[in-house]
Amino acid sequence: QDLLNFICKDDVKIIDCEWNFVEDIDNVYHSLPKKLFTEYEKSEKEPKIIHYSGNRKPWINIGSKYSKHFWTYAEMTPFASSIKDLKKIN
Repeated sequence: QDLLNFICKDDVKIIDCEWNFVEDIDNVYHSLPKKLFTEYEKSEKEPKIIHYSGNRKPWINIGSKYSKHFWTYAEMTPFASSIKDLKKIN
């Protein structure tokens, strides 16, 4: 993501945050300005892409809030068993 931001710095299109949703693990988003927090709440209801950037990775911690979404799609890939093996290691 940092590399994309650097490469595209002068040629960007701002899109809704639901296309790069990040779970608010530490409740810091409550301190956002009201407009931004409202956008966050909207994106939380129907995220299009979930960015698992926090420390609760769904392939390690099944109890993470959005692990259900991750596993729904992971099971559709040929990598599902390898991902499950990673979980056993951790």
